[in-house]
Amino acid sequence: MITALIAASGTGSRVGREIPKQFIIVGGKPIFLYSVLAFQNNQKIDNIIIITKKEYFNQVDFWCKKFNVTKLKGVIEGGNTRQESILNGLNAIKDFSNEYDRVLIHDAARPLLNEKIINDNISALDFSKAVCTAIKASDTLYESEDGYRVKNMLNREVIYQAQTPQSFIYKVILDVHLKSKEEGFESSDDASLAKHYGIDVQLVEGSPLNFKITTSNDLDFFESIIENEN
Repeated sequence: MITALIAASGTGSRVGREIPKQFIIVGGKPIFLYSVLAFQNNQKIDNIIIITKKEYFNQVDFWCKKFNVTKLKGVIEGGNTRQESILNGLNAIKDFSNEYDRVLIHDAARPLLNEKIINDNISALDFSKAVCTAIKASDTLYESEDGYRVKNMLNREVIYQAQTPQSFIYKVILDVHLKSKEEGFESSDDASLAKHYGIDVQLVEGSPLNFKITTSNDLDFFESIIENEN
């Protein structure tokens, strides 16, 4: 069984809107729904779990019913951090998951997820316990400790930018999250968390269009893409 966990608990304050960015309407539907529909329309995905703040449960339910999201298995309340939210989602699927099932964890703020990326994540789990979608860095990258002076120039030939989905064998990622909670260890994403605990992480190719909406410029770019498609 393959389950998609969609993280939609963030506040998105840098976008500069009164509501979280994942609930901003673009092209007639909220941003979170774009990735939900990508999983809904993929034949390999069995279940979808959406993790969000409790005050947005009704909105999630409304939009999923309106767009006939039949794979929605539940809407789960997020935690104080992304890491807590993902653990809530992982715990919520215990009743219908076995230890060898597959879980794809995706940010709702990456709405332009395509079918190839989903399928490549699933296929990579045939021979890996952990998978991270990523794209190769295209710009020259510098390291700076103070934000004013260059300390090192990084070799972009070996640098990759992480995206989501990040995908795992269920027991592996659940055990990693439980251990990190017990030890109080925090990481920026699930692949980094797995790597910290000694799990090898396989890379699969992402897409520049699979960007995360973080700033108002990102939102403007996404809106322009959707407008040009319609």
